[in-house]
Amino acid sequence: MAKRLDKLHSYKQAIELARNYLRISEQLKQRHHFGLADQIERVAVSIASNIAEGANSGSDKVFKRYLNIAIGSSYELIAQSEIIDGMVEKEELNKCVDDLNRLIAGLYKLRTYLNKAIESSS
Repeated sequence: MAKRLDKLHSYKQAIELARNYLRISEQLKQRHHFGLADQIERVAVSIASNIAEGANSGSDKVFKRYLNIAIGSSYELIAQSEIIDGMVEKEELNKCVDDLNRLIAGLYKLRTYLNKAIESSS
C-alpha cells in the first residue's frame, strides 16, 4: 500500500523537525561540538528518510519496519537533546523536544493503524 508523502502528516512533521534540529546543530558547531552536531544532523534527517522510504515501499509490513526504525531514531534524538541541554538556546531546544514528542506519538498511532491493516489482510 503506497503512501503519498504530501498527505502523510508524520512525514511533514519529521521534515520540519529535521530543519529545526539542523539549526540547533549550527549552534553546536559554533561551540566546537562538531561530533555532536554531526550525529544530531544524521539522526534528525534519518527520521524523515525512514518514513519516506517505508511509506513508498508498497507494503504495510515494510512500512511498519521503517516506522520502527524512525521511532528508534526519535528516541536517539531525545537522548541527544538531553545531552546538549545547556549548550544551545533553551527555548529552541524545548520546542524541538516538544515537537519530537508529538511526532513520536503520531508514529505510534500510525504503527497501530498499520498493525490493524496487516492483521485484517492476513
